[in-house]
Amino acid sequence: MALLQTLLWEECRSEAPRSLPVAAGLHHSAFVDTSGRLLMCSRTRSEGAVAWEPTPLTPVRGLAAVRVTSVSSSSSHTLAVTATGAVYAFGKNCVGQLGLGDLVERRVACRIDLLECSVVQVSCGCDFSLAMTSTGEISGWGNKSAWYPGHHIGTDAHATPAHVEMPTRDRMWAVATGFSHCLTLTEEGAVYGWGKGSCGQHGHGHIGRQNTPLRVKTLERVRVRAVAAGGHRSLAVSDAGVVYWWGISIASSMSTTPVVMKELTHVTVRTATTRNGVVYVVSEEGAVHRYGPSVSSGNVVTEIVSVPLDEAVPTPSEGEVRVKAVLSGPTHALAVLENGTVCGWGDMRNWHAAPGALPAPGVNSSSASTTRTESHPLVLPELRLLVAHDTTPF
Repeated sequence: MALLQTLLWEECRSEAPRSLPVAAGLHHSAFVDTSGRLLMCSRTRSEGAVAWEPTPLTPVRGLAAVRVTSVSSSSSHTLAVTATGAVYAFGKNCVGQLGLGDLVERRVACRIDLLECSVVQVSCGCDFSLAMTSTGEISGWGNKSAWYPGHHIGTDAHATPAHVEMPTRDRMWAVATGFSHCLTLTEEGAVYGWGKGSCGQHGHGHIGRQNTPLRVKTLERVRVRAVAAGGHRSLAVSDAGVVYWWGISIASSMSTTPVVMKELTHVTVRTATTRNGVVYVVSEEGAVHRYGPSVSSGNVVTEIVSVPLDEAVPTPSEGEVRVKAVLSGPTHALAVLENGTVCGWGDMRNWHAAPGALPAPGVNSSSASTTRTESHPLVLPELRLLVAHDTTPF
């Protein structure tokens, strides 16, 4: 019986992705294609122009000789993990969030040579980063107020990776970062939180910074299969498919300890993500559910997101293609299907690399933003070959 329970738990846990070949940033999206290239598209505004325009899907410079397997992005920096466990970084670097030993911005991806062990997962916070090695060790860099253990004096900048000592010998399985807080998940399903806690988003029953990683006591009797963090909110998905939240809620209430998200109790959830005022979950059946303000009415509702299939990608003979995971940026979202197809919705300038498919610009930036928002998911045909089979959880 114990062996059977262990096997079922490992299967359950493996269904919750840790790393993904897709990332949704503030005004950009990143994709890893089947050849291991990291491609990006974003919005830009040429000199003298009023409206923002999308950029073409472009390979990231500095990665031509490596095979990328997963990617994570914040509003201003991006980290890419390669097949050999190396990490490359580029973007803003005002407090050392690139981990390259200085505070210099990079437009070309550079390898973080100071990470000595093979990395399997990275997570970008607002201006800091976490990495987890193949042995379950955690490292952090960037703004120390979000991740650095203990009290720190002086500048918040920390430009080189530093080991984060966890208060347990259990092996870490996954990491997640919010705006300024951190979560880790052990192989046995225990959740640890630390960092800033203006809304109690670290989960320890108090407001203010949690200086060191500490197990979230409210979840001690719950076996957690996946964690997520976004802004000042944290999520955990139990092995029974129940979603817990803490920090700031979708309805703007607050809880400093985990509570069941009652609005999603009718769904058996496999994985979840959150950003700004929205929560997306993927059910055991591979359906996407959205909990947040309705696009049409503004009322907070729970609704199913209808994700289309790309007819150009063959459907497996064993049945319907399921959604594997959803990534949420501040104004757009991306869904990855099991066959590698990618769908997007929200502000199209942040994810749609085909300018010809976009509506004509409005007369000003605000109207352009409105006319270029797609509330229903669309397939990205230029990425139909994107396959996630070679990433860590897939």
